[in-house]
Amino acid sequence: KAILDDPASMRLHDIDHIVAWGMRVLYLRAATRPSNAWIASCTQMHLCEAIGLHDEANIKKMASLAGAAVLGHDADRLRRIFWISWAGHIMLSYEYDRSPVVFRAVTCQPIISIPGSLADKFVQLIQIIPSPNSQFQLESQPPTPTEELYQRLKALDKYQVTHPFLVVTKADIAFCFYRRLYQLKNHIPDEIIKLIIDSGNAAVEAAEQQASQGHLFWNVIGSVFQYSCILLAIDTPAAFAHVGTAFKGLENLVKAADTKLTREALSIARHLLSLRMAKKQKELAQLEAVEAGYELFQTLPVSEANNVMPDMNW
Repeated sequence: KAILDDPASMRLHDIDHIVAWGMRVLYLRAATRPSNAWIASCTQMHLCEAIGLHDEANIKKMASLAGAAVLGHDADRLRRIFWISWAGHIMLSYEYDRSPVVFRAVTCQPIISIPGSLADKFVQLIQIIPSPNSQFQLESQPPTPTEELYQRLKALDKYQVTHPFLVVTKADIAFCFYRRLYQLKNHIPDEIIKLIIDSGNAAVEAAEQQASQGHLFWNVIGSVFQYSCILLAIDTPAAFAHVGTAFKGLENLVKAADTKLTREALSIARHLLSLRMAKKQKELAQLEAVEAGYELFQTLPVSEANNVMPDMNW
């Protein structure tokens, strides 16, 4: 931190500065609120631009320099540094609803898939998020922002992942899409709601698996917290059927990572549940008042009631 904050260290910046800022982004995202991590990730992306990691020709030039291979900075490694930095920044920006750093053009080639690495799948997931520099494109241009979010949610659903970290990340993206649909105040089809709920249920299971292994990434608790809030916001019997599982998962995760912020998240979720219950109780009381009102009248005998009411067999 002291080195990165020292202006003298930035006179001759190199790949190590980008990696160091990336590590700082991870630390800030895990230890404090998203805004601090977003600001650090902006700095990281500006360094990528200053050094030229977004440009494939520049990457090949850097990889060919003497000493690059010794440091492990071959072309594929440089591409990984750029794309993982980019993906983390885009996720932070979209999740926190802040503007991302946009490059005029990105010619950096995709990451090569290698056994044991999730980097390529992580980047491909994040590319489903709308971004000018993303290599993912929808098949057709949607006519409205709502339709675009529907198409991106469907594309996200089709992208199958099995690693718990990727399952949780996929759910986080789905929740970002839902929040934007909610803000547009349009009716959300049951088909789309089902995709959200399916992603959320998978995230709860994956998050608890991550916690049991001691892999307490920031989105382990964040995703389950968001899912709990979204189920309450959906406000349908289909959503309420999963509230118990989501809240139980959140409680288990807070026990695994008992901090001020995790307890605060659980407290907020419980408060939102109380508000939803109070609203339902008020609605039920209004209906019960109607029922109490018509119970005051004399109930007609069955035979007499049949004579009064017309034949409704048709």
